[in-house]
Order: sequence, then structure tokens, then C-alpha cells
Amino acid sequence: MGISKVLLTNHHLKSYAGSELVTLDLAIEFQQKGWSVTVATFLFGGDLARHFYARGIDVVNVLEKPLTENEFDLVWGHHFPVLIKCLIEDSVKTKYLVLSSLSPYEPLEAIPFFYSKSDLILCNSEETKKEIIEQNHLQEIDKNKLFVFNNSVPANWFNLPVDIKETELRKVGVISNHPPTEVLTAIDILKSKNIDVDLIGILESPQLVNIDILNSYDAIITIGRTVQHCMALGKPVFCYDHFGGPGWLTPDNFKLAEWFNYSGRCCYQKMSGEQIVENLINGFLANNQHIHFFKNYSLENYSLTRNVENVLSCINNINKDYVDFNSEQVIGKVGEAYRRVFTENGFLKLERERSQSQLQQTQTELERSQSQLQQTQTELERSQSQLQQTQTELERSQSQLQQTQTELTLSQSQLYITQTKLEHWKNLVSWMEGSKFWKLRALSLSIKKGIINLPILKLAFNRLPVFQKKNYPIFIKRIGKWLKHQIMNFRTRNEFADALLAKVLQNFSGFPEYSQWIKDYEAKDEELTQQKKNSLLFHYQPVLSIVFPVYKLPLTVLQETINSVIQQTYSNWELCIAFADIDNYQTIDYLKTLSLQEKRIKLKVMAENKGISGNSNVSLDMASGEFVALLDHDDLLAPFAFYEVISELNKQPDLDFIYSDKDCISANSMVRSRLLLKPEWSPEILYSANYLTHLCIARRTLLEKIGGFRPETDGAQDWDLFLRITENTSRIARINSVLYHWRIIQGSTSLGIDSKPYALEGQLRSIQDHLTRTKLPATVSPHPESGFRLEWQASPATVSIYIDGDVPWDSLLACINAVAQFSDPKLHKAKITLPEHTYTSKATERENLIKAISLPIDWLPIKEGNSKLVTLANNIKQDKTDVVVFVSGLVKRFTEGWIQELSGWVLNHPDIGFVSSLILTDNNLVVEAGLVVDKYDNGSPLMRGNFLYSWDIFGGALWYRNCSASSPWAIAFSYKNYLEVGGLSSNSPSLSHAMIKLCQAIRANNKRGLVNPHARAFLQDLPKNDIPEFDDSLGNDPYFHPAFASVVPLKLRVKNGKKN
Repeated sequence: MGISKVLLTNHHLKSYAGSELVTLDLAIEFQQKGWSVTVATFLFGGDLARHFYARGIDVVNVLEKPLTENEFDLVWGHHFPVLIKCLIEDSVKTKYLVLSSLSPYEPLEAIPFFYSKSDLILCNSEETKKEIIEQNHLQEIDKNKLFVFNNSVPANWFNLPVDIKETELRKVGVISNHPPTEVLTAIDILKSKNIDVDLIGILESPQLVNIDILNSYDAIITIGRTVQHCMALGKPVFCYDHFGGPGWLTPDNFKLAEWFNYSGRCCYQKMSGEQIVENLINGFLANNQHIHFFKNYSLENYSLTRNVENVLSCINNINKDYVDFNSEQVIGKVGEAYRRVFTENGFLKLERERSQSQLQQTQTELERSQSQLQQTQTELERSQSQLQQTQTELERSQSQLQQTQTELTLSQSQLYITQTKLEHWKNLVSWMEGSKFWKLRALSLSIKKGIINLPILKLAFNRLPVFQKKNYPIFIKRIGKWLKHQIMNFRTRNEFADALLAKVLQNFSGFPEYSQWIKDYEAKDEELTQQKKNSLLFHYQPVLSIVFPVYKLPLTVLQETINSVIQQTYSNWELCIAFADIDNYQTIDYLKTLSLQEKRIKLKVMAENKGISGNSNVSLDMASGEFVALLDHDDLLAPFAFYEVISELNKQPDLDFIYSDKDCISANSMVRSRLLLKPEWSPEILYSANYLTHLCIARRTLLEKIGGFRPETDGAQDWDLFLRITENTSRIARINSVLYHWRIIQGSTSLGIDSKPYALEGQLRSIQDHLTRTKLPATVSPHPESGFRLEWQASPATVSIYIDGDVPWDSLLACINAVAQFSDPKLHKAKITLPEHTYTSKATERENLIKAISLPIDWLPIKEGNSKLVTLANNIKQDKTDVVVFVSGLVKRFTEGWIQELSGWVLNHPDIGFVSSLILTDNNLVVEAGLVVDKYDNGSPLMRGNFLYSWDIFGGALWYRNCSASSPWAIAFSYKNYLEVGGLSSNSPSLSHAMIKLCQAIRANNKRGLVNPHARAFLQDLPKNDIPEFDDSLGNDPYFHPAFASVVPLKLRVKNGKKN
């Protein structure tokens, strides 16, 4: 074939992990075949880099510099973002393209949109192959191109003789970057039995696993590609991970494990640490008899040399010239979108470079001022009197500092413009990350750094001339530079600097009125004192037991959390501490002393860490109170938290579950931000996010009934618990107050899912198990934009789509075509109301339309003397259908599958009475995510004007969201529910008002409304003049919040005489 140049792509080459090691093996294999090898990546360095350097393999970070070659005979692509960068942005050409996917679940491993132009698509397992086919079923992927290319082993691994151990197990190697808790427990038990154990992985001992390392052990505990390497070497292997696993691999069970790439997903068989040890020791000698079988099997199936040759022989039969993947016939419309993003990304890069230049200049200024600061400190230490004089000068300069603060406030508008531009870039990247084919981590990290650092940078940089222009005394200048230095280094422990930073951050937060809201509505010291007295007068004073598992964290943080409990104005509580950091003797001594001093504190020092769920269950077993509160070991309670809970229980003593609003607090406890106000009980939001989070209170007997926490949902254990609690009770209440402060520190899910990657597995299991328990015929899958997506497994339904045609003809024509695009003419039909004069004058156009589309259409002209509502109501009563959908003629397009998304919910969920699409403009501005309704039945659109991918103090539009009503943009009802409440009222003043009344009637019939973010309808622009005046009764809408003083835009209610 004459191929001499190959390009390999991989998103990152830094750690000893799966795709990185596969790329290294391939590069070496091609190099040994005499090929010229180039590797393209977005991140290169770390320990792995030296292995490429040692072999002279050319690795290029294509985010920093372009490839020197632009024509290759073969491109072998892992991780589509790098592939898109090379083939589309940088216009690299190739004769042959081989796509490789190493995981069925990792978004980076998805195949790119131009996969039809590839020559082969390689999957590392049958599981991955199956998922690729299912994920791309609508595109009808060519299955003849799909091949399983198992994790493969270089030739030299097969050359060593097999060494069968005849003795007992003495030394075990655990090869894992993410060992589950039970394996860590097993390691400790094995060591206690005098069996040597080493843990090799990025958490313990990162190194390249080679022949010598594996040969030094009697047996290996591992998963994935290391299994094939053990087989090739003749080494017994015990297969186990977070999902569980089959344990010892035998000729009877290995084929199923191979199908799932040797992961625990093959059986979901979980073991305890003790069970792992028992199986490992008892099965070791018996498993040795299978070594020759696996060595022969691996030579036949896992030889890298043989498998690469098979790939080359397949594409050798295809004669091709170089393909330009940047051509429009290849990339199509999707590729054009990517190309636009790359162009805009270039402007973003320039902005970032300018910011970096400013940062360097500022750092130089800070370095110059460092010596001056040291001199000042020396002078302060020499003379106490001089310090007192300085204090006097500082007091005199207070007015000058206030002037500076005024200037800071004036500059806020300019900073807001900058932040708006940055938000634009952030939203572009959010769109890229949220799409099915995009997750450029390196770019997103750059955006985050820009957002976090740029405003503070400009603040410090722009304030420097203020101090320089004033003719202050020399020392005042030094103090100004010192203050600036502290702003730029805000993580110092200096209290004054922290206080100044807190003020600045609050001023530039997304909701600056939150600070005023706190002052207006949260209890002051005198109120807290009165609460302590009032709490003694409560008729009902149950004990609150606080489930409080503690693991690794600084003692000062733990002390602050415990103090927030001790300072509660309601005193009838008990703190149940399950302490699992067994080697932390300092904290153990502190807790033992504290539990002796404070009888309400119970302490259990555990013998081992059982994981967050196991530790929480130990704490729960200690509880004796009637109710249980959940508290994370690093968070804080508002001092009035328990008082508010008991006050609510005195009003409703039969409640089983209570939750409150919450916010976040910085690591140093100086800044409160990221307020989350919550609607009343909204079950469907839990399919997108755990909006309940904290503070949550549950009846203890109910927790015991459902079995406490489930370890298999670690990372989402609270979410799982709330789902099971609410399956067993409807006595649920919300407290309209911020009772909980979620601390933002590294490793907390307050920083996002990436800080606890295993949490996604727990979330997915929690929701799917909930669907199974409640017998809802649906499956759940992760969704990059909305958290998760439910797909209903039910028979197709007949749907009548009633289109409001009282709009300009061009708009109506676009709407009908949009409805027809994703409709099934066997199941769906359109019924269009329109003025009689339009019906008559557009006879030719109507005939042409019917010929052009396959959707059946009934025209419903509104005759003179009749109203639109009468025409609609009469026709719907005579209909025979499963689902009725109302659509505005102003809708110009829909997302694919929107009809099924709406009809699936109203037909298959017994508690859902109506479902609305998420209504957007073409620019992804939210038109409506449901309506909130006042006492006059006026509806105000929620989230109006928000960018689709933005999130604020009431969540985001991308959640499944319960609502009181929806406008008739695109809303569905089951025909049965529609008829039960009498249908549309024909005497309403408008269709919108009639729709609100219909939704209210549905809700009065014990059904809920829902906005489905996976069914999206688009308008040209935001509607105008359709938002009613705000009425305080909106606070009574269960899916709104009384803290708001405005719906569009959402703003908090403060007491300064204005509705901010």
C-alpha cells in the first residue's frame, strides 16, 4: 500500500491511564514497522512524556502549535475533539481514516459527526460496539465498518515462559487508578494476613506497568487492558472494580467479562472486602490451571502486531486519494457550526493573551512593592508609638478609601461589559460541552480561569493609578500597595484582606442584592436571643438527631461545623458523629474531649472507613430522635435552622420530610454566594438534579423503614435517599429560608460533578432504581445539558396537533412544515384553526402545501360569528385520539422527537396532567419555562430572557421543571385527562387565559404540570408586552418562591423601598 506516515490523536498524554497507554503502544508498534509516527494532543507532559521522548516519537500539542505535516497516509483517531481540530480547523488531509472508541460512556470517546467518511470504526469491546450502534441509530451507521479491536498486547509480552506457582498466595498487585472501597479494605485484610500487597495507580504509585512489575506478583487484581496483559504473561488475574466483577477469570466466565471490556458491568456482582480476600486466597491455586488456556487465547486474540496487521489489510483493499475533511460535502451543516466556534475561539484566545500580559505587568509591580512592604513591617516592629501614629493616619485616610470604593462602584459598569463578553464565550463552550460530540476540557478550563481571574485582575490593575495620582504621604502609598497586594492574593489569612475581598466579591456577584436580602430577612442577634426563649414554649419539642459522618478534613473546618450546631437557638438535638479518619489522633482526641463536655454529642470512632453511605448508616444507628437532619462534615448551619424546622413541625406535626433553601460559603467562610431558592415539592426536578440538597429533615422511622443509605449509590447517596423517602410519603414541606451553607472546597460536589467522577454512576443507579420501584416504564441515561433524560418504553400513540393559525400566513406555513418534519403520518395529524378569509384566500397555497408534505391536515376555519375558542373546543370534543397538543403558529421549528417527548409523559406517568415544551428563540434565549400564576389567573413566564445554558438562584431552564401552567406555544394533554376536566373554556377572553384555566383544572384533579427540556420549540424573537404586572400573590404559586419581587427578570425582594 506504500503507507509511510501515520497520525495518532489522543486528547491528553500525561498519566498512566487507558487511552494514553493505548496510544503509546500504537505509536511504538507503527514505529517498529518503519512508519513515520506523529501524535497530536491537547495536553502533553507528566511522567508519560519521557516514554515518547525516549523513543523519538514526535508529539505535538496542537492547541499551541500546528502540525508540520498536513498530509498523512493514515489517521488513527482517539478522542474526537483532537481529530476535529486537526482535520477541520487545521485542514489535515489523509488517505485513510480509522476511528477508535475505547469506552461506551465517556463523551470524549464518541465518534465524530463525519464518521461516515471513515474507513473503519474500531471498538475496544462488544459493549462499546453495541452502544455506538444504539447511540447513532438515527444516522443508520454502516455496521460493516464496525470492528472489535480489543485492548492489545505488544509482541514481547508473549515470549516469556509461564511460571505456575505451586505455593500459597504471598504477593498481590492491585493495578487500578480508581480502586473501590471494598478493594482498599481487602488490601488491609491481606496485609494483616502477612500477604504483601502493592497498589499501583495515579492515587498511590503511578508508574508504567511493565513485564517486570507484573512478574513480581503471584496474582493481580485489576480491570480493563491490564487483564489482557496478565493473560499474555501467564499471570492469574482477579477482575473487580466499582461495579463489582466476576473475580477470578475462568474459561467459563471470561467471555462475558470480555464483552464488557473486563469491567464489573458484566455481572454487577459486588463483594465486601472480606469476601474478596476469601475468594482470592481460596481460589488462587485452582486458578493456576487456566494459565496456559488464557495465554494461548490472548496470543490468538490480543496480539497488537496481529490486530494492527488486520486493520491495515482491511484498508489495503481500498484505493483512495487524500481526503480534505474541511470540505463542505464532508462536514455538512454540523461541521460549519464547529468551524464558526473555532473562529470565535480565536478571538477568545486573543482576549486571554491580553489578560495574561496584564497579569504579568501587575505581578512585576507587586514584586517591586514587596521590598517596600518588608521595610514598612520593620518600621512597625521597631516602634509601638509609630504604629499608633500609623493607626491615626489610617483613620484619617478612611474617607479617601471610601472615595476609592466609590470609584470601584463606578467602574462596575465597565466590568459588567467585560463579564458579559466573557459569559458569551463561556456559553459557547457550554454549548460545545453540552453537545453529544463535544467536550473540550482544556478549553473549558481556560474559560473558567478567564472568568475567575479577569475581573479581579482588572480591579487591581485599574485601581493602581488611583493611588499613584493622589499626593498621599509616603506611608499611605505603601499601605495602598499593600492593600492591592492582598486583593491579588486573596487566599491569605489576613482578616482585613479577607473582609475587603468579601465586600468586592459580593458587589460583583450575579445577585448583588443577596447581601441586602440577608440583612433584611435573616435573624439578628436580638432575634436569635428571643428564639432561644420561644423555643422553650413550643408545644411539640422533638429531638433532632444529626447524622454526621466525618472523614478527612482540617480540624479547624470540623470545629466550625460543630460550632454551627452548638449555636442553634433550638437546643433539643443530638449530634451523632461517625468518625472514620482512624489515623487522625489529634481530631480523635478533640472529639473525645468534646463528647465528654457536651452530653448531646455522641461519638463513634470507627475501625475502618466504610465509605460515605456506610459511615452515614453508622451515624444513623446512633440516632434516637424522632427526626433526623443530614449535615456534611465541612458545611455550616444557620443558627436559626433547627428553630425554623421545629416551628414548621408545630404547625404540621404529621410531616415526614422537610427541606429548605441553601447557599454556598467560601472555604474561609467569608463570602456567601450561589443562593439556591427552591420551589415546593417538585418530584420531576429530581430527574435532572438533586435540587433538595440541604437542609433536609426526615422522620427517623421512615429512614429505618427504607433501609438507610445504600453504599452502591455513593456520590449520590443523599439523592437516592430522597427518592426513596418521597416514594413512601406525600407529607412534605418546604421552609422558605436559607438554613444551610454548602462550603466550596476541593473535592466537594459544590464544585461540580468532575470533583467526584464516581458520583455520576451513583446518580444513574439511583434514578433507574427509582423508576423500577415505582413501575414507571422508562429508562434513564446521562444527558450533557439536562443532567439526565427519561425515555418512555411504551407503544406509539395517536396525536392530534391543534395549530393556532391566526398568524401571518408565512409564519403559519413555517410552523406546519416544522410540525411535519418530525411527525409520523400514520400516528399524527394536524388540525389548523385560521380565520375564514385566510382559509379562502389561500386555497391554492393550501393545496400546494398538502401535496408537499406527508402530514395529514384538517382545516378548521373560524366562521364569522364564532370564536377561535368555540371552534377549537367543539372540534376537540369530536376527536378520537390519545394525545391533544396545542401549538402556536408562531413556532418556527422543533427539536427532533418533540412529539414523543410530550406524549410519552402524559400517557405513561400517572401523575402528569400536562407537559409543555421548553420555548426558546433562535438565539437560545428562553421564552418560557412554564408559567407562574397569580390569584387573578395571570401567568408570568419563568426564565424569560435567560440564556439557555445559564443558571441562577432558581436553577435553570434545562431542568425538568414542574409548573402551574403553560402558554399555548407547544403543550400536550392526554385526551382522557382533557375530557375529564371539561376541556377548554369557550368563554375565556383569550386562548392563553383558557389554557391557564385548563392547566389549573388539571392540577385540581391531582395532576402535575411539567416543562420538558428535551422537547424544545423555537420562536423568531422574544414576545413583547405579554408580561403582567407583578402581584404578591405569585409568592403562593407552589412552583415559585415568595422571596422574589419580580418574575422577569428574577429579582429578590428587599426592604429598601424598591423591588430590586
